[in-house]
Amino acid sequence: MKSPRAGQRVLARVTRFLERRLKRTVNAAKSAVDRPWRRAFLGFTFTRRRPHRRQVSAKALKALKQEVRQRTCRTRVGSLQRVVDDLRQYLDGWYAYFRFTEGQSSF
Repeated sequence: MKSPRAGQRVLARVTRFLERRLKRTVNAAKSAVDRPWRRAFLGFTFTRRRPHRRQVSAKALKALKQEVRQRTCRTRVGSLQRVVDDLRQYLDGWYAYFRFTEGQSSF
């Protein structure tokens, strides 16, 4: 889309289609017209420079780091093997979800 006005027009048509034809409600607070690299969707965002590539959003990376800290804190009860197994299971799931990123990531 070339202009924000054109984007708003497309958003209005898509919203109308979803609500009338598919009987779905669109959350106006979450819906916006903006450049892809300024928005995050399901933990992904895009790079600004061409070619545009998928990458993990900053919010998702922050959540990952917080979860790793929580799972590896010193006061956690249990053996080291149990902590490692729990952490491995979490990281394997996280990687399986985000493995489709293309850009250079910092994780």
